[in-house]
Amino acid sequence: METLSEGKYYFGDICYIMDEEVYHKVWGDELGFKDGQHNVDFVDSKGKHWVGTFAVAGTAYGDGCYQGINMAYGVDAGVLGLVPESLWDLESAAGKHDGMIFTSGSKVEYEFGDGKFKVRSKNFNEEVDTGEENDEDEEDYYGKDSEDEED
Repeated sequence: METLSEGKYYFGDICYIMDEEVYHKVWGDELGFKDGQHNVDFVDSKGKHWVGTFAVAGTAYGDGCYQGINMAYGVDAGVLGLVPESLWDLESAAGKHDGMIFTSGSKVEYEFGDGKFKVRSKNFNEEVDTGEENDEDEEDYYGKDSEDEED
């Protein structure tokens, strides 16, 4: 289990909200896209200083749509994670509505394993089981049956 400090967070596929350079250069190049809790202290190519701690883990079946207690989460990078507001790229965060944004006045617990995710704080609770494939959820999320797509 990972524990993050109080604050404002996004829970969902981190590719939708995390700054692209932080995502690729820090989480990718430096950390090898590893699951877990990671500290960021990085200056990007534009001179912006990014500081924060995020936690992330891979889903059981990669991309798709996974139902949680609060909502269905669209996943395009095969991961679900917690990203603090300090690492959000609000200019290009078009998919921020594909996750939950919440503020916690207490520490946030993030637990993952075997495709199951739990996020808990005093005022927020979410559980997502990505180990159960559900084609109906994906169809509902994307508004069409994936078999109807042209090759």
